[in-house]
This record gives sequence, structure tokens and C-alpha cells, in this order.
Amino acid sequence: MPLLSLDDVTLRYSSSGTAAVDRLSLAVEPGEVLALLGPSGCGKTTTLRLVAGFERPNSGTVTLEGRTLASPGAFVPPEQRSVGMVFQDYALFPHLSVVENVAFGLTAMPRQEARARASNMLKLFGLEGFESRMPHALSGGQQQRVALARALAPGPRVLLLDEPFSSLDSALRASTRMEVRRVLKSLGATVMLVTHDQQEAMAFADRLVVMRAGAVEQVGTPEAVYATPRTAFVAYFLGGTNLLPGVGFGNGARTLLGILPVTGAPAKGNVLLSLRPEAMRLVPDTDGVALGGGLRAEVLAREFQGPPPSSPWRATAWSSPCAARRTCRCARVTGRGWRWWAARWCWRTLRTEPGCPPGGRTAYARCGPRPQSPGSLVRRGRHEHRRPSWYGEPFLPVRARPARSALAEARRRDGGGLLPVARGRAAGRHPGARLAG
Repeated sequence: MPLLSLDDVTLRYSSSGTAAVDRLSLAVEPGEVLALLGPSGCGKTTTLRLVAGFERPNSGTVTLEGRTLASPGAFVPPEQRSVGMVFQDYALFPHLSVVENVAFGLTAMPRQEARARASNMLKLFGLEGFESRMPHALSGGQQQRVALARALAPGPRVLLLDEPFSSLDSALRASTRMEVRRVLKSLGATVMLVTHDQQEAMAFADRLVVMRAGAVEQVGTPEAVYATPRTAFVAYFLGGTNLLPGVGFGNGARTLLGILPVTGAPAKGNVLLSLRPEAMRLVPDTDGVALGGGLRAEVLAREFQGPPPSSPWRATAWSSPCAARRTCRCARVTGRGWRWWAARWCWRTLRTEPGCPPGGRTAYARCGPRPQSPGSLVRRGRHEHRRPSWYGEPFLPVRARPARSALAEARRRDGGGLLPVARGRAAGRHPGARLAG
């Protein structure tokens, strides 16, 4: 049975009549981390405010553990809902110390018991020894953890997070996000997170809710939503994609690239195939002829977006977790053409905590078909924590020409011009086309 339910909830602004939330229905399971993801103005923060009790819906019901919090005939005020919230700016009280901030919501407890509970919450977030500090003496990451400890101290049934990591720099955001998720999971907390950062949502949440114009577009695990988007909007918004028109017939579709397999529902009639950037591959055009039904491509520009995200591992040789990052050499632009450089996967191990063995604090695996010593320590290690990662590899904008076998058809459809600009990654496996809708 869901812990929190929103059933056919609608909220319209009286001044304009615009629906901020339009007939929205959601269910949050106990101990689940649910992320509301979408562009600005899609209604995700308004949904959070409806659960917190800061807004009252025009219709529909909000239910927590079978208790109606909001409906046309009933409304429970925020302080009686057993719901905690962390605001985007943390909202710490500047005149109170750290421990006093955390104990602020424990007024029903005796003073000493409340202080002991606040100290335990700070210890849980690694803030021992910070009890007497004032908020202005803390870093951004420390302030964020104090705000989380304050929200969790009263033991709320649901914790609401409104873009809690947006004010942190990228390096601190990644480490803090992982630590906060670990603490929340250890406590068995039920969490609703609002964010517009796709990578943050996929790394932090158990399930995603993609919203658009106050309504739900798709709900599912990060892997499922990314791999099988139901609409073109979801495909574009979550990681970017290339949409290829075609004609479907069962489990395949005819396109300019030839007949491509599709996943999901059987394809019929005119369809759009979603080709993720990592599903498109550039190969050497040594003889000047596009092979295998592919398209001749010209690299227009190269945009470096940094290394791909790392995955924490715990190697068998030592107990402290380290981070492994997958790297490769990418295509380089040479005038109007391009040249493919060797692109075998290699692993680079970076220290994230003290305790790595002597001489292994920064270990490199030689580039090759498989990791070699000393990187083999990582290859034999146990994968400690896996979250989806589809970012980091450089994107190569390409303008594609059809292969000779499809040239006549392309000219009829495209008037003899070039196909639209697409984005592709320089290397990666080809999982096949995905049916977008």
C-alpha cells in the first residue's frame, strides 16, 4: 500500500485560471526516493507544496498513510502533517547554533532529550564537533547537511527536498548527493525530490516522474525511462536524442538508415525512432563509401564536456572505496573530414578516501582491450555502488549524407539537401533504436 498518494489533484491560479497542476496522480511507496523532474514551470515545486500543505488544491485528494491531508472538504495544516521539508536556500536560523537549529522542531521533547537527539542526527551526517558553530561559519555542504538533519530530527513520515543540491559546486554536489542518499536509505526515509538536473535525478532517485505543463509524462525507474521513453518530449528532455522518422511494421521500421529493430510496443504506420547519442557510432570511411547501410557524416564541431562520471568501487585488495572512471580517445576534427583515433576502453583509478595501499594511491590501467596491472585490482574488485551514468563523453555534431543505396529515396524526401544535424558520441555500443512514439 502506498505511503503517500495524490489522486486527480488539480490546482488553478485564481488570477489567470492557469492550471499549475492538472489532474495529477502519484503514489509513493514506503522507503522510496521519488524524483519529480521537468523543465521550469512544469508544476513540480507546486506538487511538493501541495504535499507540504503550503497550497490547497481545487480538486482531488492528498492522502498520507490513509489519512486525508487535503480534499475539497478537508485540509490539514502543515504543522500537523508529519512532513519534513528542506528548502532550496536551507533556511537555517542565523541566530541559533547548529545543534539549536537541529533541535528546533523537537519542542515536545524534554530539553536534554532533544539536544541528545540533535547531536545523534549531526553524528549521522558526519558533523560531530560542529554543535556550537553558527550557520555563517559553515560551508555550503555543511549547511545543507544541517538542514537535512533538522528536517529528519522530528521523524517525519515523508521528507520533501526542493532542489537541495543546486547551490553547491559540481564536485561537492556529487559527493554530498551520494552521502545524503546513503543516510536516507539507512534511515528508511520516504523522500520526494524536486530537481531540474537529469543527472542528479537519475543518480539519486529510485523512480522518476517526468512532468510537463502540470501533468505526468512518464513514471518509472531511471533506467526504464531513459531506455524506453514514451514520448518525444521525454526522449529529448532526458539526456537528449535524435529523432528519425520511419514507417513501422511490427518489430522493425524502415528508415533512411535501412530497417532498424525497435523495442517496446509493435510499430505501425508513421513512427519516430529515438536514437540516443551513444547509440550512434562513427567509423572510419577508408574507401570513401558508407558501409552497412550507414550514412556518410561530416564532423561540424567538437564539444568537450569533461570526463564521464565515475563509479565507486571497493577493491578486494583494500577496504576503502575508490572511484573508477572509463576514459577513451575521441575523434578529432581534421579540416572538413575526421580521423578516428584508437579508442579502446581503459580504467583510471582515483583515490577518494585514505587507506589505499602504498604505491596505489593513484593507479592507472594501460589502455588495452581489458584492464591490466595495477588497474587489475579494480577489475577484480566488487562493484560497491552502481547508478546509471550516460553523461560525459564528448558529443560530435555531425551532418549526415545518405548512403549510396538510399540516395534516391533521400533526395525525394529531402530535396537533395543534407539531413538535419544530429548528435553522436565517438564511441560506444549500439543498443539499437528505441521507439519514441
